[in-house]
Amino acid sequence: MSQHTHLQIEFEFTCSLDEYQKLVGHAAPAIAGVPGLVSKLWIVDRDRRRAGGAYLFSDRAAATAYLEGPIIAGLTKNPAFRQVSVRLFDVLSAPSELTRGLQGRAS
Repeated sequence: MSQHTHLQIEFEFTCSLDEYQKLVGHAAPAIAGVPGLVSKLWIVDRDRRRAGGAYLFSDRAAATAYLEGPIIAGLTKNPAFRQVSVRLFDVLSAPSELTRGLQGRAS
């Protein structure tokens, strides 16, 4: 059984918040179709002009493939985004199920 992987991406956005929201609105359907993606939370700190995402992937291979794919390549080349940071974590399944972080036995 493969282990879920959490991917955290953060960056500074240089465009207006309205422009950023339009950009992510266009990107969301493509991201929704990424193989192995379980979920994504879109995060933003308006005051500090930071944004990003908290992703849950079915396994590390799917998360790595996403990082090496065209969506992230486009993000890192887009002048509207800078200081991109990426972090991968293994997910501890049992406690995550208890706290409803993963769909599981706990309710």
